[in-house]
Amino acid sequence: MTTIILPLILAAHLTCGIGTVGYRFVGKPGQKFEYGRRTYMVPPQGWIELIADGATTVRVGRRRIPLNIWPADQFSIRHVALPKEEE
Repeated sequence: MTTIILPLILAAHLTCGIGTVGYRFVGKPGQKFEYGRRTYMVPPQGWIELIADGATTVRVGRRRIPLNIWPADQFSIRHVALPKEEE
C-alpha cells in the first residue's frame, strides 16, 4: 500500500493576526513628519518604511492624519501619502 502525502505548502493556509505590520510613508525628500512620538525625515528616495508601534496617527506640520484610512498590501504594510507641509 502506498501513502501519498501532500506537501504542507499546498495544504496550509497561513494567516497573520496583526492588522498592520508597518507603514511606508511616501513624501517629498527632506519632508519631516512625526510618528509614534518620534520625528522622521523622508530620505532622498522619497519613502521610508517603519514598523508599526501602535500609533494611530501621523503628524505633518500642524495636521494630524489617521493611519487606518490607508489600504494595506498583502504584507499588511499601509502605504501613506504624506500631504505637503503648510507654509
